[in-house]
Amino acid sequence: MSWKEILLVLECENGLLLLDALLDETETILDERLPREVKAIPGVRGFLEQLPFPRCVCSNTKMPRLEAMLAKVRLKEFFGENIFSAKDRGEGRSKLKPDIFLYGVRTRAVRNRTLRPNATGTML
Repeated sequence: MSWKEILLVLECENGLLLLDALLDETETILDERLPREVKAIPGVRGFLEQLPFPRCVCSNTKMPRLEAMLAKVRLKEFFGENIFSAKDRGEGRSKLKPDIFLYGVRTRAVRNRTLRPNATGTML
């Protein structure tokens, strides 16, 4: 579910009006803080260095924020052009729906691989 979809559910279930104010505020805060404060998970660089096959990032995050985060943690080099944003593909295409994964596979990221999403949306 996207953040917007989560807020819509909360509004419906609780009779609150959250969506517009919270979406604007959280987007502003995320755009300011993530490029400064995001950190790589310990060990991820070593893991990526050992992968013998092409890699891609398929995310619900908008592309400018995604690129800023990957640059900050110095991981963008592992993915090259294989970075894909569901937000750039249009409304209603966020994970766990397969749209962004399928787009990444079809575009150029992964060929001849069997992929399946796990509970977090990560493709294995």
